[in-house]
Amino acid sequence: MKKILVLAIILAVASLANAITLQINGYDGATLKPSETIALGINTPDGFVQGEGLFWGLIVSNGPGTLSGGSVIMPPAPDAAMMLDPEDYADLAELFGYSGASSVFGSIDTFVADEGYTAPPGLYFNNIMFHCDGQGDVILHLVTTIGFENFDLVDSITISQIPEPMTLSLLGIGGLLLRKFRR
Repeated sequence: MKKILVLAIILAVASLANAITLQINGYDGATLKPSETIALGINTPDGFVQGEGLFWGLIVSNGPGTLSGGSVIMPPAPDAAMMLDPEDYADLAELFGYSGASSVFGSIDTFVADEGYTAPPGLYFNNIMFHCDGQGDVILHLVTTIGFENFDLVDSITISQIPEPMTLSLLGIGGLLLRKFRR
């Protein structure tokens, strides 16, 4: 029984070693104001082995923000990475479990005949624009799938958004007025 358990653990670790790891890149934790925009990217820190292609979605899962754009930083041939046209793939957010959410999608793969080929690590997608639409925190999820049957949440970030100075001033004046009328 122990030998089977050890074999299962070894196979599980080996399968994880070859999987594509994607991460959200470009957010340094700074607080955004309404109507500010930042550029995000998707990178793979470890590279990936041929035939491990997958689809990914960067999705606003909660909060006032929108995602748009995106460009491919083409890795050396014969690797392939592409952004998917949002109009053609509008229903993907629902497939990923986030119906109606602002999102961008892409895919990544390599098409090399040599089975031992590994695509290089680095930034594969850039200029995905996150636009702050209001105050409050926004949670972005990076979700991946290979066959559109199983979906994996691989990375998340929370972007903090603060109100503009005028909004803070009006809130302060309102608080003072409430205090005055209480007495």
